[in-house]
Amino acid sequence: MGRAIGLLAFLTCLFCFVTVANAEDASITVTGAHANPTLLGVTTGVVYFTLSNHGATPDALTGAATPAAESAELHEDVMTGDVMSMKKIDTLPLPPGAAVTLAQGKYHLMLTGVKSPLKPGDTVPLTLTFEKHAPIEIDVPVIKPVKTPVPSSMPPGMHMDMLFESPKQSDANLS
Repeated sequence: MGRAIGLLAFLTCLFCFVTVANAEDASITVTGAHANPTLLGVTTGVVYFTLSNHGATPDALTGAATPAAESAELHEDVMTGDVMSMKKIDTLPLPPGAAVTLAQGKYHLMLTGVKSPLKPGDTVPLTLTFEKHAPIEIDVPVIKPVKTPVPSSMPPGMHMDMLFESPKQSDANLS
């Protein structure tokens, strides 16, 4: 009988731990997730989103995976002088009560070895992994990017959106 009570107490504690862990799981949210279409002939893509840690303890994004690409890596955009470069990072800290945004010119999730072109209207299944939090699975919509200023090396009249369109689509847009 004493053994049964001990087992019951253990199971009750375990249930309480799982309940607290599941309550903690709701402490991190993902908002504004979107991917850009892939460039013609390119097998890399990019995903942006905002992570909010509503919990009282720090956490960190430690990785991501998707069946749409061979790998997904966290990158930080680093400006050195007037040269922008990307640096792979292993973790992205998520302080308690804070939001961290992956956006152009900051952090991003780089998809390498994209298995088929990402087109507007597609969705990319993505699993985010964390240091403490349970994995979060999301479906990321692929959206056409807004027109952005072009680098000075592009011909006059050209905009970045042209890189995302096939020649037939571009020709169709001219008529």
